[in-house]
Amino acid sequence: TTNDTTPQSLSNRNPVALLEQYNAENHALRSFGNVQIDYKFPFLPDLHANLNLGYDAADYKGTTKIPADAAQAYNAIPTLRGENNQYYNDYYNKVGEFYLNYLKDIESIKSNINAVAGYGYYDNYTFARYFYGFSAVNDTLTGSKPTTPTSYSEVTLESYYGRLIYTYNSKYILMGSIRTDGSSRFDPAYRWGVFPSVAFTWKIGQETFLKNSKGISALNLRLSDGVTGNQDGIGYYSYLNYYLPSSVTSQVNFGNNYYSPYSPSAFAKDLKWEQTETKDAGLDFGFLNNRIGGSLDYYYKKTSNLLATVFVPELTNFGNQLTRNVGNMTDEGVDFNINATAVRTHNVNWDIAFNVAYNKFTITNLSVSQDSLAKAN
Repeated sequence: TTNDTTPQSLSNRNPVALLEQYNAENHALRSFGNVQIDYKFPFLPDLHANLNLGYDAADYKGTTKIPADAAQAYNAIPTLRGENNQYYNDYYNKVGEFYLNYLKDIESIKSNINAVAGYGYYDNYTFARYFYGFSAVNDTLTGSKPTTPTSYSEVTLESYYGRLIYTYNSKYILMGSIRTDGSSRFDPAYRWGVFPSVAFTWKIGQETFLKNSKGISALNLRLSDGVTGNQDGIGYYSYLNYYLPSSVTSQVNFGNNYYSPYSPSAFAKDLKWEQTETKDAGLDFGFLNNRIGGSLDYYYKKTSNLLATVFVPELTNFGNQLTRNVGNMTDEGVDFNINATAVRTHNVNWDIAFNVAYNKFTITNLSVSQDSLAKAN
C-alpha cells in the first residue's frame, strides 16, 4: 500500500516482492586437518614424545542486493534506499600440543611411575570486512569505503602442565599435577593462572585382611583437592578501552558524506581468572562378586573471583553492563549411588539402580568492590 509512491510503514509488504526483490549470494570455503605423531625413544623405550597439530580455516563472502524501489528497503532519504552490501570473513583456528610421557614399572620396589609434561597452544583468529551501499546511489561498490575499518579479533591460550602418578603395590595411588594457563582475554598483569591438584586412592579391598573376603568384592577410598580456572563468557578484549563505530542508520551527514560516530567500550582492566577449589572424599564399594556396588561422595567447592555480567553505576564506565569478578560462593554436598544385579542368567539381566544427593549452595559475597566482606571471604 502506498501514499503518493511512499510505502505505508504499518502495511504488510507484498510477499512476492519480498522474494523477487531480494537477492543474496553466499560462498564458503573451509579446510581443516590434523596430524599426530607419537615417538618412542630407542635409548629409553619407556619415554614417549607426542606431537599434535591441527587447524581449521574458513573463508566466507557474500552479497545482498535490494533495488531502490523496493518497499522492504524504503528510506525517507532518497540516497539511502535499497541495499548493495558485501562482506568478507575469514577464520583461522590453530592447535599445537606437545608432551612427554614416561611410563615405567619398577618391579623390585613394587612401583609404577606415570609422568607427563607438556605444552599447549590454542589460537582463534577472525578477520571481517563489511561494505554497505545503497542502490539509489550506486549499483556497484567500486571505490566505496567499508562502513568500518578492516577489523579482526584474536584470542590465544597457552598452557604448561605436568602430572605425576605413583602407584605402590597396586594398592596405593598418589597423583599430583600442576598447570599454568595464560589467556589473552586478560590484562598482562593478570594473564597467567596457576592450578594445582593432588589426589590419593587406597584400594582397601586389595589388602590381605580383605583380599579373600567372600562378601566384599571391592573397597576403595578416594581423597582429592584441586583448583581449576575459568575464562568463559569474557570478551576477547574486555580489559581494553577501544572505540566502536555506530550503525549505518546512526551516521551523521557532513557536506556530501555520511560519517559513523565512534563511542568508547566499557572495560574492566583488573579482570582475573575465576578459580574453583574442590575438595572430595569418596568411598567405592562392591559386594557379592560385585552384584551390589556403589559409591558415597562428599564434596566442597569454593569459587572465588566469580565472573558475571552485572550492571554498573552510571558515569563509572562507558556502559551500563560489564563482565566483572563479582564475588565468592561455596557448593557443598553428598552424593550416594547404589546399583544391584537382581537377576543374571544366560538370557536375562535385571539391574536396579538408586541414587540420592544433597546439595547446599551459598553465595558468600556478591560485590564488585573489594570491601571488608569480600576480603573476609
